[in-house]
Amino acid sequence: MLVDHAAIKIFSKAEYKRNIGRLVLDITNKSSFAFMGFQILPTDDPLLKVSVKQLDSGVIQPGATVQVIVSLECVNEFSHMPQVYIQFRYSLLFMKLLWMIYEFLQVD
Repeated sequence: MLVDHAAIKIFSKAEYKRNIGRLVLDITNKSSFAFMGFQILPTDDPLLKVSVKQLDSGVIQPGATVQVIVSLECVNEFSHMPQVYIQFRYSLLFMKLLWMIYEFLQVD
């Protein structure tokens, strides 16, 4: 489990082959409000290519679970953890969650 919050639960499944990775995120809206403007936003990192299949509508209804696929390609070795932000609005709140990608991290 990646996140378990009062409003959102995110499970992740991952598979990696050499420098290529694929993450499947199961995202559940646990609140009684729709998530609006839902996006997964990778930071710009020349060492890691991140491709996200975003939700068409950007909306996750209350009680719904959706699946988002994140593809990763490690272009070169890095010593810092790349960051991805998960952001959305529900009720009157704006949520921005930080997710650190550590699977490709290699410490000497």
